[in-house]
Amino acid sequence: MELKELNLEAIINLLEIEIENYYSKQQEQKLKKSDINLIKDTISLLETNDYTRIDDNFILVDMVIKMFLGSNEKAAQTISDKVLKANTICQNYNINPKKYDEKEYEKQKKYIEKIKKLFENELIKENAKLLSLMPEVTEKEINVYKEIADNLKHNYYIWKKYKGNCKFKKREETLVTAYHFSLLEKLFDRKHLSDKEKIILFEHLHNHNNTVYYNNSKIDSNKKDRIINIVEMGYEKFNDISWIDNERKKELKELIQIIREQGIDEITIDMLPKYNGDLSFDNNYTISEIKYFYITLLKIYQNDLLDEQEELQNYNNYSNKEDRITLVEMYKETIKNYLTIRKVMDTELAKYYEEYKRIQDDQDVNKLFYCVKPSGRPYLSDDVKSQSFPKDAYNGLRELLVLFKKGKLMPSQSKELTESNKVRGYSEIRDDQIRIIYKNIKDNEYAIIGAFIKKEDNPKDTYPNMCKRNQDLLISDEVFEKDFFEELTENAHKGGRRFA
Repeated sequence: MELKELNLEAIINLLEIEIENYYSKQQEQKLKKSDINLIKDTISLLETNDYTRIDDNFILVDMVIKMFLGSNEKAAQTISDKVLKANTICQNYNINPKKYDEKEYEKQKKYIEKIKKLFENELIKENAKLLSLMPEVTEKEINVYKEIADNLKHNYYIWKKYKGNCKFKKREETLVTAYHFSLLEKLFDRKHLSDKEKIILFEHLHNHNNTVYYNNSKIDSNKKDRIINIVEMGYEKFNDISWIDNERKKELKELIQIIREQGIDEITIDMLPKYNGDLSFDNNYTISEIKYFYITLLKIYQNDLLDEQEELQNYNNYSNKEDRITLVEMYKETIKNYLTIRKVMDTELAKYYEEYKRIQDDQDVNKLFYCVKPSGRPYLSDDVKSQSFPKDAYNGLRELLVLFKKGKLMPSQSKELTESNKVRGYSEIRDDQIRIIYKNIKDNEYAIIGAFIKKEDNPKDTYPNMCKRNQDLLISDEVFEKDFFEELTENAHKGGRRFA
């Protein structure tokens, strides 16, 4: 059974439906017993072979035939007519055997016997139906359901009307008792409620009891709904930072391991990478490396939270008080650690982006030119519009070009290409999976050759092919960037970067 809402009102509705079903089944039982008695009376009548008596009571036979035999009214009427005819023949034969045909008598007698057997089969069916109507609860339990529902309704609707500023019946009259809980547990099981649904409903009942017991005095709402919040908790989804230099990744993972082993305290919080100003973090980590560190650590705590949530969503664990308390305390500690890390990450990234926003107004250090195809279109425009370059990467591409112009790239974000003679003299800007190929023209002037997304299945000749591009035609950043950057910003997916 699927419940739209999980609250006291849902419990009241469940109880009222169960009460209504009980009395509905009681009424159906009465009608079914009446039907069974009619069939029994008809069978008894046909068993007598007293055809005169059958004739005298044929109204009963006709009624029962029309109730249970025949696929429709016309078919039932045909059966009734044939039974009446057969009974008349048998009755006449008994009065004067010499005058009537014995074979016809035997034939009609067998037909009446056949109808009797049909009624016996119907009796079996009707008894089975009666059995299916037997209620799953006793009348005593139904009376307890009424009591629970009445008390919950009284309190629930008063709370809604008076916003909690109300008085209750006598405390002992409206508390949900241990016996009530046991009956409700059976009801929830019959309705096939999930462990999670049962836990949430029982928590609402415990909260009801606490509110009534303390006569509506102020109760800590966080503590009141803590278990409900835990079992219903959803988790934010982080986009993966897919590519980080292996050596840097190793460093970050070692730091994560230390923090996990020591736990979150003032000492380990000081160990978390912090923003140092001038777009630089501790140990000169790049923004992608910082995101990788915090997101990886947060995901570890998320997995812990999910495991603890799953344990608490198990009804057997929940119903054991000691296990429940232990799991709640574990969850509280883990969520505290998670939120601490989340706050530090938000604070440090906010500092970085505030600085990035400010430096966009700084004077350019480097002058950029963009390579143009013979057709007049810049290569970079076509690169970002290819299917292999996701829109999620647009903001990152724009940020890297801005940082390059302002001379604010981290040392690890720029690398000279030396793999072969085909790429010598070229360099790449790299962060996460974004690669921007460029070449120094003279002094602080650079030609942007193109860009692509680094993946495991990139063709081996990706770098050489890009370095072979025509560099005779160039367009300046003043002409190209304004419209290009606006287009990137407009088309970028929200929520950061996420690559295949």
